[in-house]
Amino acid sequence: MKNIRLGIFGLGRGSSFYDSILVNNGEVVAVCDGNPEKLKQADEALKGKAALYSDFDEFIKHDMDAVFLANCFHEHAPFAIKALERNIHVLTECTSNGTMAEGVELVRACEKSKAIFMLAENYPFMKFNQEMRRVYRSGKIGKAYSAKVSITILSIWLMLKV
Repeated sequence: MKNIRLGIFGLGRGSSFYDSILVNNGEVVAVCDGNPEKLKQADEALKGKAALYSDFDEFIKHDMDAVFLANCFHEHAPFAIKALERNIHVLTECTSNGTMAEGVELVRACEKSKAIFMLAENYPFMKFNQEMRRVYRSGKIGKAYSAKVSITILSIWLMLKV
């Protein structure tokens, strides 16, 4: 089976996925982060086998099959669009867009691209969100009528709807 040549953008979260990528037919060929220390740590962890970039526009030119976006959650859409325009597959680590307008732009980019976009939203499955779901469904805290929207609350709301 062919290895998937993957680039990782955002090493704060992205670096925690090296092992999972490597044991699942993945090859980390490039990494990108604005923090020089994180790039140094990536170089050591990946044994010098990945190209290091501090600029996304240069990083996305690297020969890769897919990009894993693990940068700030509300900034994924513009970077995903740039990758899709180059027909590079995209996996976003969490929320794909910060605004509805960005969501529309992202969908349009997906429709034009030959590449695949995948959202790996994982927050609903974190232990604290699962526990909130369990407690809420038990009826011990009453009925929720409204909540301040945050990623955690939105995730809980989505789980309750399921």
